[in-house]
Amino acid sequence: MTKIYHTLEDGEIVELRNWIMEPSTRDCVIVRSLRKDDRAKFHDLANAGLTDSQIFFGLNPHMLDLRKARRAVEVPLEILDKKQLVWLIENRIGEKMESLDRLSKRDLVKLFLTLSK
Repeated sequence: MTKIYHTLEDGEIVELRNWIMEPSTRDCVIVRSLRKDDRAKFHDLANAGLTDSQIFFGLNPHMLDLRKARRAVEVPLEILDKKQLVWLIENRIGEKMESLDRLSKRDLVKLFLTLSK
């Protein structure tokens, strides 16, 4: 497992930014120095027993965990048929719903967009 946080000799804490990438695809190492408020939060999370990756997403909630993300292709919803929209909705909620087949394509698009917010 990759160590994400390193403490330098002067006490500065640096965060490995591209730790998610496969080691064979890393051409360089990207780090950032934690700001004072991030250092305090880092210590709180570390003292709570969180792993480096949990701390990383605690300090960087806006970053997507690329290891868990599925590869995606963006297409306009308008080109999808009802069966595809039903699949997307069921996949989003994690449950099969037979009644979705009775909805109009327009309603399915609205429902999917609402669930995606």
